[in-house]
Amino acid sequence: MKHVTRILGALGAAALLTGCTDDATSTPGGDVRPPENYETTLWTAEQVESIQLSSDKSFPVIDQLPDEKIMPGYWVWDTWPVLTRDNVPARINGHYVLVSLTAPDSVLPGKRHDIARYRYMISQNGADWEDMGYLFNEGEALGSRQWAGSTIYDAATQRLTVFYTATGSRGEEPLSYTQRIAQTSARLANATGTVRFDSWEPHRIVLSPDLRWYAQSTGTDAAGIVFAFRDPSYFRDPATGLSYLTFTGRIHDSPDQTYNGNIGIAVATDDALSNWRLLKPIIAAPGVNSELERPIVITRNNRYYLIISTHTFTFAPPLTGPEGMYGWTSTSLFGPWEPMNGSGLMLHNPASAPDQTYSYQLLNDLSVLSFVNFIGAGDICGSSYTDCGGDEEAAERAKRFGGTLARSVIMNIDGATARVAGIRDNPIAP
Repeated sequence: MKHVTRILGALGAAALLTGCTDDATSTPGGDVRPPENYETTLWTAEQVESIQLSSDKSFPVIDQLPDEKIMPGYWVWDTWPVLTRDNVPARINGHYVLVSLTAPDSVLPGKRHDIARYRYMISQNGADWEDMGYLFNEGEALGSRQWAGSTIYDAATQRLTVFYTATGSRGEEPLSYTQRIAQTSARLANATGTVRFDSWEPHRIVLSPDLRWYAQSTGTDAAGIVFAFRDPSYFRDPATGLSYLTFTGRIHDSPDQTYNGNIGIAVATDDALSNWRLLKPIIAAPGVNSELERPIVITRNNRYYLIISTHTFTFAPPLTGPEGMYGWTSTSLFGPWEPMNGSGLMLHNPASAPDQTYSYQLLNDLSVLSFVNFIGAGDICGSSYTDCGGDEEAAERAKRFGGTLARSVIMNIDGATARVAGIRDNPIAP
């Protein structure tokens, strides 16, 4: 209880738990609106302290790097499928589509974040994938590089909508870390037997931090961790029909300016998804963790599941947790949220390879999409953002980096309990 008291006291007048009332705004569905007085759920120190590693939550050991990469010539890391608005992998001209953060594999792994661009790949069977090149036309994306996002496809209009993290500014030098959430859309091109997009709409920034709740993302904190306002993930609430974006943020004006991560949310004010309104966070981790990355919502058996990825190095010392997938469940999108397995931990890397995989996306069939990070012993840098040491250390580190998709873990989820049920080779099962 002393930890909860300390956390609540630290929040003070930050308005995270006071049920701040948002101004009423018309939304799709007439009178249907998001709730205005929900409380932000806290991820607490006591919950993290209850984390236990176990074989039924462990990713199977990857003994060696894959012989073939899913996208030859490129590092691939954060990856997500093109989904319908109902959270089902879309079939476009008979193909599934995956979008990935990529960089040429000629660069050291730690440098890939500085030049990340979206490429996409297609498959008819979910097993054999064809690299289709960059998703965006040259020079059209906002920022100096793109970080994680999400994509949805509407078969009725044959339009692809892309939400992405625009990081930095085009042409900047040196690179900055300012992040905003951007949006664009395109039409399915008239091409049979493949998937191409054209007639792109102008890219635009749709969300920037509201300092009532979200800190600016303009650099790194005292621990060298990049501030966050990124990773937009689309979700349509089946209970109301309202469309939302969840995203990774930081608490504004928190006494702890390093370990102050939160999960933000915004609601679309029209069915065309042309405008978005920021709401206060649904989960926060003051004094606990600095990065609740790639928050993804799915529904199952009348429950909501909110999934994140986080690193060991983003926990506030002396707290610690494994690199892995964490989550919460609730009967409402706005909580209160209960941590899965009591602590939040759902899936972790094996103790012998603590940085083996990362960036987990739980799909509606309970399979988990992730990428091969560093196999074997722990990452010598203790950070995914940069390379450390001299040229020799960086070269050795690169030899253990996968930069391709991992096999998909299958989860067994029952209420607030999650366990590993199996594994399959293919990212998507038809």
